Amino acid sequence: CVTGPGHSLQEEVCSGIYGGDNRENIVCEDRSISSLHLLPISAMSSAFDQPSLAPTTKCTSDIDVCIALDLSGTICSPNNPNRLCNGCRQRRCRTNDVESDTCCSNFNDVKNFARNTVTELDTATSGRASFSAVGFANGAAHVSGSELKTAAVIEPLISNVIYTGGYTNHGRGLRLCQNSLRDSNAPDNDRIILLITNSLPSVDVNATRNINCGEPCKNFAKEEANIAKNEGTHIRTIFVDTTPTTEEIAYMQELSSDGTVIEGFTFDTLPGAIPRIVDDVIVCKTSRPSSNPSSSITPTIAPSLMPSESP
Repeated sequence: CVTGPGHSLQEEVCSGIYGGDNRENIVCEDRSISSLHLLPISAMSSAFDQPSLAPTTKCTSDIDVCIALDLSGTICSPNNPNRLCNGCRQRRCRTNDVESDTCCSNFNDVKNFARNTVTELDTATSGRASFSAVGFANGAAHVSGSELKTAAVIEPLISNVIYTGGYTNHGRGLRLCQNSLRDSNAPDNDRIILLITNSLPSVDVNATRNINCGEPCKNFAKEEANIAKNEGTHIRTIFVDTTPTTEEIAYMQELSSDGTVIEGFTFDTLPGAIPRIVDDVIVCKTSRPSSNPSSSITPTIAPSLMPSESP
């Protein structure tokens, strides 16, 4: 396995998977930097005898997926966490290339990403996936009602989500997602929450809002995540930031079921994360690896899987 500069083969565990272009790739986990890199097989050494990291058993049963979408101010004002962008009334939150209900191109990218993820999961499971969606900011609300729906029904509902701005309430978003999955008429289905955000939470269990909330807000979200995980739901976190802080990654790892965070993407390159999300979601929960709090996925992906970035 070819390693990055300064990283030895002994520090990595590698396994074969298939990428979105149907060419075999290698997943290498560099334990020293806590990240996963997808590299084309042509770049690998022929000497390959490392144990498998990624499980290969795919689900034969239906799966239920809830997508939690961040509608808070940091989405349309990512470089200024104090700007709440309430109702998109501030001109500095707006971009002119999208309709006013969507507010900014970043949120348009989030909606497109969520909708395309639904499409790919539906295709990968041959229509055996059901979906719900939740939007969170000051509080949280079902995008689609609490009932699970088909991909064809949920996709236009995601497209029509109206941006709200406000604070960031991960706890309520996770709670509403878990409620929709818990109410499924098929309790034996695999259940998955995908949480998409770009900031730490700023609302606590008492609905107190504070940009610099810190531990109370994080603890609220972690408690809701633990409730979901204890009920058998698999949580995957997607953090949209090319330079996340150590605090942000550590927190998102605690929310995730196995410590894996998909991070390092910009809003317009989020489509590059979809192949890995699909691979994660369609793996049965009984086959998933045990908790590993040092896992993180970065977008160092085979070129065919990664869209070109805008300058």
